[in-house]
Amino acid sequence: MNGLQYTRITIFHVLWFVAVVADTALGLWIGFRYFSTTGVIAGGIIGLAIGHIVGCLPDWISTRLFFRHIMRCSKEELRAMVAADDWKFGHTMALLRLGALGEEVRQEIPRIVDMLESDSQLIRIYGWDALRIVFTEESSAVSKKVL
Repeated sequence: MNGLQYTRITIFHVLWFVAVVADTALGLWIGFRYFSTTGVIAGGIIGLAIGHIVGCLPDWISTRLFFRHIMRCSKEELRAMVAADDWKFGHTMALLRLGALGEEVRQEIPRIVDMLESDSQLIRIYGWDALRIVFTEESSAVSKKVL
């Protein structure tokens, strides 16, 4: 399963890139304008660091809000999330939260196995994530058979 890696560029990647480039350019400009050659180097490094921090904030904030939402959902809301079509990472987290709340989640194993057999690489990745995050014992058994 190690060969399955899905990469996509999200708005968070774009925001990070824009913040890094803009703040680095601003740091270079300020450094050159006020402090000459040494200032260019220092300004570029400081601008890069500030751009990285500012660029990471939207992703960090959205991740915190997502997990806060999962933690505050009722069992019924979590069940509705898991039952929804088009499985995403949020479904896996809702299923994990239901399990943590002591709810029976084993009835979702057939759905996850179906995902593992899908023609779509992305669906297989989501299925594998659900299996290894929520059903760790079953995941270990599958890994031993695959490897």
